[in-house]
Amino acid sequence: MEEFSKDFVWYITGCSQGFGFILTVLLIKRGFKVTATSRNKDNFEKKIFNNDESKGEITGLSKEKHGEQLLICQVDLVNESSVKLSLNDTILKFGRLDVVVNNSGYIRLGAVEELSDKEYRDLFDANFFGMLNVLRNSLPLLREYTKTNGYGGCRVYNISSIAGILNLSAGSSPYSSTKFAMEAISESLHMEMKPHNVHVTCVKPGFFKTNIRDSATSSDKPLDCYSNVRAAVNDKPNWTFNGDPKKAMNILIDLSLDKNTSESLPPLHLFLGPETIDFFNKKVASIQSDLNHFINLTTSTNFD
Repeated sequence: MEEFSKDFVWYITGCSQGFGFILTVLLIKRGFKVTATSRNKDNFEKKIFNNDESKGEITGLSKEKHGEQLLICQVDLVNESSVKLSLNDTILKFGRLDVVVNNSGYIRLGAVEELSDKEYRDLFDANFFGMLNVLRNSLPLLREYTKTNGYGGCRVYNISSIAGILNLSAGSSPYSSTKFAMEAISESLHMEMKPHNVHVTCVKPGFFKTNIRDSATSSDKPLDCYSNVRAAVNDKPNWTFNGDPKKAMNILIDLSLDKNTSESLPPLHLFLGPETIDFFNKKVASIQSDLNHFINLTTSTNFD
């Protein structure tokens, strides 16, 4: 087993599937302690302590052997009292907190005009406001326990997406807008928490092989005039995912143990997946082109 404090504690949201589930399994196997939040505690417990091939992937974990490392909390992230209770339970069980991972969320696709006010608000509740509830209640704990962290300070990982930097296609704005907002919070939080030795990283995965493609939903009331949106949404079965989520999550674990906390480490912006490089460079080139093309207008606005 690798050398680290046996009291090193993670708090992860959205653990029922995808990155959250994979990260929880990897952490437990590597000897860490984890509070895993889910909307259904019983279902999550059955899934993570699974030894029946007919019921999904065998994790190799057992309640008898690994139960003391794991606290499963049924949490409604939009309910701040529910979040606060789970963090209090984390401290009661494990005695500290070192890493918070805001991972919970889902994808909704559709043209801006197609989605209702409620659909947008529900999406922001799940992908953004739930994160804020976790941050408000965990940051005081991280500020306190970073004093005895031993690995360069406590960490916050906000799991955004390459879609938090650019809209990948027509119809992607509902999901992307929540991730753009997460980027803004992360950048400000990075500056706010740096003096307290709590390090914030906004993680931007590309196309990783999780269940994200199958779980993405689209507008229930599509409009005929948006053929370009329909084409993008209908192309979902052709999305290619070459990223190994286990490799990505092991990177987060390894970074949490890196004592190098210089100006560049841990990174504020962590891109994961080679495809994110091309996407980011195209976005930068597009902005630079607009700036250069209209620079006369840009520089003409001061008082004479």
